Amino acid sequence: MTRAPSIIACLTAPLLLGLLGCGEGAIGSDAQPAEGAQPIEARGRCSVEPNPVSMSGPTDLVISGEGLAARRSLSVTLAIGGETFRFDAESNLLGRMTLPVAASSWRAQVGVARVTVYAKAQYSSLIWKQAECEFTITAPPPPPPPPTPKCGNLTCEMDEDCSSCPADCGACDVPPAVDLGSGNFSRELGFDGLTRQYNVHVPAAYDKSAAVPLVLDFHGWTGTATHQANNSGFREVADREGFIVVYIQGYQNSWNAEVCCGQAQQAGLDDVGLAKAVIEQVAQNWFINRSRVYATGLSNGGALSHRIACEAADVFAAVAPVSFTLSLEACTPARPISVIHFHGLGDTMVRYEGGQFTSAPYSFARWAQINGCAGS
Repeated sequence: MTRAPSIIACLTAPLLLGLLGCGEGAIGSDAQPAEGAQPIEARGRCSVEPNPVSMSGPTDLVISGEGLAARRSLSVTLAIGGETFRFDAESNLLGRMTLPVAASSWRAQVGVARVTVYAKAQYSSLIWKQAECEFTITAPPPPPPPPTPKCGNLTCEMDEDCSSCPADCGACDVPPAVDLGSGNFSRELGFDGLTRQYNVHVPAAYDKSAAVPLVLDFHGWTGTATHQANNSGFREVADREGFIVVYIQGYQNSWNAEVCCGQAQQAGLDDVGLAKAVIEQVAQNWFINRSRVYATGLSNGGALSHRIACEAADVFAAVAPVSFTLSLEACTPARPISVIHFHGLGDTMVRYEGGQFTSAPYSFARWAQINGCAGS
């Protein structure tokens, strides 16, 4: 909370010595004692409640003064900066006056140097008494900035329904109409004239109100989605880190990574397109953070991860191939994409030093060159 400097409230009121004649009682910010009044040296004491006084909402300002009691209503003027605001107040025999300071015009004044309160009873009196007390005006904390929604792989300034998202910003994060919640699910998808299967693992801590990352984990040649789920360890990591992991079943236990492998390659299947179609179907039942979609895979699945990075960098934020190198002749991603490549020195199928496929060091260097990275 930001505090303005301390403010001085100066309160004056007639000391009633008896029931005297009634006067108009009109005052302004320059109110003075009546003509011929005899000043007295003694000063009263006063306090202000609440202290500090917040401008964040309507409130009542209570000024209490010892020896400043009056028996009729008071006309009270607040001089704030260069403006004057007038209120009616009541003073009881104990000198407590309540000022309704809910006026937005006075609450809008923040950081003023001085506030002076003058009061004069509607009874005439020739003797005045004055008291001073300090209080502080505090400004309400500024409202928090509106959230900046995430859109595709970029951050966009958008309204709540994402309608102002630029065309090049990608799809917006939108919660699904039907959310299936946490658990393990087996799903089917018609693609390229085939019925494809995949499994979804959603952690128990999944929150339907918050978009979460998505990882696609591809099995190797002759492997299965179930085997990959049971052996890659991603379900446990997903539970700990709070993301969704998907295991797609390859056609005849293989993927078309272009350079490899099996019947999927021979049939020329569009497995990159399949991966993107699965993402769209998953997003119909779970709240996916579109800027945090990743691919990983082992062997033939690692080769598909490389191909995904080359052909679908507009959908995937990063890939993590395991035990396969970048062996594609053409690789022109739509944008630089993060790649972390794992390769064992003892791999006899896709050798670290190269052979049937490119070497791991060549793969590292080529990705650095494709992404415009300096160094090695």
